[in-house]
Parts: sequence; structure tokens; C-alpha cells
Amino acid sequence: MSPHRDPADLSVGPLFSRLIDDGRTYVQAELDVVRATARARIGSARNAVIVGVAAIFVAQAGLTVLFMALGSALAHFLGVWGGQLVAALIALGLAGLMVKYAASHFSPPSTPDDAEAKP
Repeated sequence: MSPHRDPADLSVGPLFSRLIDDGRTYVQAELDVVRATARARIGSARNAVIVGVAAIFVAQAGLTVLFMALGSALAHFLGVWGGQLVAALIALGLAGLMVKYAASHFSPPSTPDDAEAKP
């Protein structure tokens, strides 16, 4: 870019040209800021998702051990196979209740047509 001169010495054409160049520079700088911000947020969210998935696996392992312990405790009263069977049925029943709850609270996004169809 040429050295800055007094704007009063320039005609309208070069002033508009300089204005357009400055505008492009400003827009490019703003885009760079937006990109840097997005990268920082995505990096942070990615780490949170990784930790969340790891937590799910740890919770699953804990529940497995819990139900195995329940089966072993029930084995004193019902025998080994009976205790394990009852523990498995309790786990599956709990999972079924959770699925039923989730399915009853799931609703697809409403559309304007749905509002008209309801009486």
C-alpha cells in the first residue's frame, strides 16, 4: 500500500479504492477472529465429548460389576444360576423401563401442518 497522504489531496477514485482495500482487510481480520474462536470452541467441545464417552464406558463397567455382585448375593438364596438369572432380569427390566420412559418423552419436531391437524 502507498504511504498515507492527506485525504484532501486525493480524488474520489483513489479514496474509494483505499476504502475498499481497508474494508477487505477489516473483513479478513474479522473472519480470522471468527475462525480462531470456532476452532477453540470445537477443540473444547471435542475434549468434552471424549470425556463424556469415557464416562459412559466407566459407568457401564460399574453397573456390570454391580449386577454381578447382586447375582452373587442372590446365589446364596437361589443357587448360582438362579441368582445370576434374577440379577439379569432386574437389569433388563430396568433397561426396559428406561427405554419406555425415553420413548414416551420423545417427540419429533412439530411443523405448522401438525397444528392445523389437531382438533
